[in-house]
Amino acid sequence: HASDIASVGVRRADGALIGLTYNRERGVVGWHRHPIGGTNAFVEAVQSIPAPDSDADDLWLVVRRTISGETKRYIEYLRAPLKETEAQEDAFYVDSGLTYSGPPVETISGLGHLEGQTVQTLADGAALPPKVVIGGGISHDREFTKAHVGLKYSARLQTMRIDAGAADGTAQGKLKNINKVAIRLLRSLGGHYGKSFSSLTEILFRSDSVPMDQAPPLFTGDKTDLQ
Repeated sequence: HASDIASVGVRRADGALIGLTYNRERGVVGWHRHPIGGTNAFVEAVQSIPAPDSDADDLWLVVRRTISGETKRYIEYLRAPLKETEAQEDAFYVDSGLTYSGPPVETISGLGHLEGQTVQTLADGAALPPKVVIGGGISHDREFTKAHVGLKYSARLQTMRIDAGAADGTAQGKLKNINKVAIRLLRSLGGHYGKSFSSLTEILFRSDSVPMDQAPPLFTGDKTDLQ
């Protein structure tokens, strides 16, 4: 039942944002960290507020940031993940970001709240090179009609130890020879994998059939063509 599954957001004393997801029926409790993009970001307050569409609650934050040597406090909220019905160009995965939608442009203004910061841009569904905000804006060498601009953050996953079973019982505690990896993805693009966070290999998504001036489509399925 939906009432048996819930998540809450919590701020830690050191300004980190963490979440707790639990299932009363199964007695499962899981804590997870949510790194905030940007340097010296400090979460000062957290509040859950019903979303306008009543579909879920929105998590609102008061985030303290250092911008151009000055202390700033911004009201930010966590946007819901991309829905199945939403287009690739609607994917919003940046912090303290803004969205442009309109006639074709190469320059985005109105970014004064991130002056001097290195920002990421998703333009028409394609990731563009990082840019530093100067004079409240950034410029790219191509036109786009929809773009999301904001601070980069890192999402990382470390799996549990593999227990595939064995003829004589459990495989826990036994040496294993892993010669192939399959990564199951849902509407994803970009990422890296490896045996440790310090040794990662890029996952390739672009094929010969995708024009170089377009973003590869979002991928759903098992990625097995790994090096």
